[in-house]
Amino acid sequence: MNNLKRLRQMSFWIMAMLVSVLVSGCGSDYIVLNPKGPVAETQYNLIIISVILCAIVVVPVLAFTAYVVYRYRDKPDNKAPYQPNWSHSTKLEVIWWGIPVVIIALLGYFTVRDTYALVEPPNQEVKPITVQVTSLDWKWMFTYPEQNIATVN
Repeated sequence: MNNLKRLRQMSFWIMAMLVSVLVSGCGSDYIVLNPKGPVAETQYNLIIISVILCAIVVVPVLAFTAYVVYRYRDKPDNKAPYQPNWSHSTKLEVIWWGIPVVIIALLGYFTVRDTYALVEPPNQEVKPITVQVTSLDWKWMFTYPEQNIATVN
C-alpha cells in the first residue's frame, strides 16, 4: 500500500513538471496582451480589471472547494463526518450575493467609463492613412501603399 501511495505522488510530480515544461514554451511574446493604440490599450486595461475582479471570486471558491474535498473525503478514520445543519444565515447570504453584485457593478462602471472615453472623435488635424485589406486563407494582409509596408494579421 505504501508503494502505491509513493507511486501516485511520484506520478503527480512528474505530470506537474511535464505540464510546466510544455506550457512554458507557449509564446513568450503574447501579441494579444501587447496592445498598440489607444483603443487596444483601453481594452487591455478592461481585460486586466476583469481578471482581477473575477479572481476575487474564483480563487477563494477554488480554495474552499479543495478544502472541502480534502476535509470530508471518505476514509476509514474520518474524524469530520459530514453532518449538515440546515439553517438560514443572513450574513452568509449577504456575503455570497453581495460580493458578486458589487463586482458586476464595478465591471459595469469601468466598462461604461472607458467606452464613453473612446467615443470622443479622433484628432482631425492628422491626415488619414490609406489601408488596403486582403483576405487570405486563415489570415489578413494589410497593405499601406503610401508607406510601402505590408503586414499579415
